[in-house]
Amino acid sequence: MKDFFKQKFLATMSIVLLAIVPCFADLSISGKVKPCLNTTEVYTALDLVGTVSNPKWEITYGSGTIVSTNSTNKTASIEWYGGVKGTLKFTYTSTVTVDNKPKSTDYSTSLNVDIITGAGDISITPSSVSICNGNSTTLTASISGSKAETLTYTWANNVNNDSKTGTSISVSPSSTTRYTISAKDECNNLYFGFNYAEVKVNPKPVITTTGPSGSICPGQPVTLTASGANQYTWSSPSGSNIGSNSSVSVAPQVTSTFTVTGTNSFGCSSSKSVTVNVFPIVNITANKTSICPGSSATLTAGYSPDNSSATYTWVALDGSMPATPGKNISVSPTKKTTYRVTGTSNGCVTTKDQIIYVLPVPGIPTIAGPENYCINPPNQVFSVPIGNTADGDDGSQTVYRWSVSPSGYATILTPQVSKICSLDFNNVVTGPMTVSCTVSNQCGSATGSLSLNIAPGIAAPNSITGPFNVCNFGGTSSSYSLGQQTSGTEWEITPSSAVVSTTTSNYGQFNVVWRDGFTGAANIRVRIRNGCGYSAWSNYYTTNVKSLYIFGSRIACNKGSIAHYALSQMTANTSWIITPTNAATSSSVSPYGQINIDWNDNFVGTAQLKLTVGGFPTNCNTNTLTISVVEGTCGNLRTAEDESLFPLESMSASIYPNPSNGTSSLSFPGMDFESATVEILDLKGVNVYAKDNVSSDTELTIGEDLPSGIYSVVVRSGKTIKTLKFVKQN
Repeated sequence: MKDFFKQKFLATMSIVLLAIVPCFADLSISGKVKPCLNTTEVYTALDLVGTVSNPKWEITYGSGTIVSTNSTNKTASIEWYGGVKGTLKFTYTSTVTVDNKPKSTDYSTSLNVDIITGAGDISITPSSVSICNGNSTTLTASISGSKAETLTYTWANNVNNDSKTGTSISVSPSSTTRYTISAKDECNNLYFGFNYAEVKVNPKPVITTTGPSGSICPGQPVTLTASGANQYTWSSPSGSNIGSNSSVSVAPQVTSTFTVTGTNSFGCSSSKSVTVNVFPIVNITANKTSICPGSSATLTAGYSPDNSSATYTWVALDGSMPATPGKNISVSPTKKTTYRVTGTSNGCVTTKDQIIYVLPVPGIPTIAGPENYCINPPNQVFSVPIGNTADGDDGSQTVYRWSVSPSGYATILTPQVSKICSLDFNNVVTGPMTVSCTVSNQCGSATGSLSLNIAPGIAAPNSITGPFNVCNFGGTSSSYSLGQQTSGTEWEITPSSAVVSTTTSNYGQFNVVWRDGFTGAANIRVRIRNGCGYSAWSNYYTTNVKSLYIFGSRIACNKGSIAHYALSQMTANTSWIITPTNAATSSSVSPYGQINIDWNDNFVGTAQLKLTVGGFPTNCNTNTLTISVVEGTCGNLRTAEDESLFPLESMSASIYPNPSNGTSSLSFPGMDFESATVEILDLKGVNVYAKDNVSSDTELTIGEDLPSGIYSVVVRSGKTIKTLKFVKQN
């Protein structure tokens, strides 16, 4: 037992002593790894640790000698005198203190070197190339088998002392030349190319051209000829190709320079130009190119430079003026006319045409645009159509200046010089106004106008008359009207599911037929229409609808079934009376006011089911349903109306979660209908939520904005109804 406690104490109280051992960096040698042959380089051992002893350098491979070391033997001078590779090794002993005791370790490292000996072969590409005289080519040197890192190339040739440096050179010799290459590395070793590059220089053709010795007439054909080459290409002053033979025919209208490019058998080309001088053509100067009716223009013919011996003849191309000689003429056409002068100078006959335009005198413009507007019309566009303008054939622009009267009725949005005018009517309420346009050119001006009328606006209706409260027993109708008679009305009721149908009379009366079972607030509004559109909507008129429509079959069978009847909204405050009392053997009322009747097997005839609802107005708190009770089990005794009634409890609807402290989902599993109305009523029967056009595949989110309480969720599709209890907890 004593040994056990001793071991336990030692295991608990023992102190672990860790030896502190230094971390050593990697030993390395610094120095040149590509030394030059027969040179001395300095190398240093790095990252030594501890107390250093026995440092030693040695060459383990290659030809070299240790020239000297420093006092600590950590640096050595090495001379490399042979071979192409070498290995330098350094070793030493490191002593460190571990656990207060000295500890020695031997370390070594090596450095491999490549010795630059000057070996290598230089080549030139291309080794042979041909160029045309005056062109250039590029020669490039490359070396193989050399360890040098830096090479300087020197080029020489056999023609002159022009030398160049660089790996590549561009040369342009005037005669065939051979180029050689040499190089020097960082160790001053010399390298010489084992081949040369020959650049052969071929001559370019010497082109000779012939053409007319003097000036020619405009358009006169002449032949241009070239020689001195094997192939030719001629180009015009614009650069287009006009021939590929030694000769080409040209007929310039003005002095022009043509170029021929010749190519010889070596593929070398050269070009030469030849200029063809052309006598000037006759020209016309007009003091006016556009005139007003009755005015005249002066036309003057001439040459540049002037030729006093030249002769001129004038004609009008439409025949309105016969041939008329002279340098100057005065013309007064009544319409656009082209005049031609024929001039003779230096034996050359040329012609020139000049058009004189006759501008129209502006007439009164017709303005196109709508004349009648409703209140506050948007921007409108007016224009002066083509055919009502004074634009000249010479392209001169007629000026159009627009104005409105009264001036404050509209703002002109487009530039006044345009044929088109856009107006902003500045919220004009009503009244006549005038849009005017003045058309002008250098021959005069004229003004046209268009009268406009802006119709008054329509004020929103301010009163609707109709019932504030409606008791809906099923098929109940109501009427609403304005304080004025008008046929142009549009009515709106929300929710639209509140009614089965609506009609509007010729005098604007609004008639509605309430949907069976609808209960809650219905909001009605109206607006008036005239030729300018609609007025603003009136304020909403609210009608509160209470429904006493009883859902259930109007034909019942006295055997084999329980009949269900219910009010359109859930309420526990209901009273049901069946007469005669022997018509039913028993009946029960659910917590939400639905009655379930087991008809007497022996009763056949007419029964009445009277419903009284507490809390409703006295004129709207009772309704009676007449039921025909027939013999049998109801197999084929339902009327067409009964067939249209979907049984009360056969609609499937689900609310989850229920109760809920947030939102819940309302779904219709297994159902197939296109449109239903969903309403949520509080315990007072007030509609707090409504949604129309709900299909059976819709999943509604309900309860989000509802305070805590108990609600009735009523789903209607046609005459089918499903009522569910929904509890909201916050």
